[in-house]
Amino acid sequence: MIQFELTTLITVILRGICFVVESSILPAIIESDAKRVVNLIKLGKSSYADVGTVINDILGLIGAFPISIVFAGRNANSVTHSLAKLTFSLSEDQYLIEDYHPCVESLLFVDCNG
Repeated sequence: MIQFELTTLITVILRGICFVVESSILPAIIESDAKRVVNLIKLGKSSYADVGTVINDILGLIGAFPISIVFAGRNANSVTHSLAKLTFSLSEDQYLIEDYHPCVESLLFVDCNG
């Protein structure tokens, strides 16, 4: 994994945490299919200075709010993966709280029923 990709993935997790804190969607479990990123956050350190700074920001928020970060393989959460792909086709931000996008209804059924 190159440093730019690593920085991007960790920054996305930080933005997700900021979103749940600002929206008061707590407690929260943040899932990522990037095992190396989750491990770096859990270790609380990195050899890259810019990544280390973002990890410190994440750890500060996790320490202050009921938030956990876990690894979930892409196959374990096809809904999240499909929604992430969907964002590339959207022209504006969308927030789905207490609802789901119609395009993932069948995937949601599969995720819920194993």
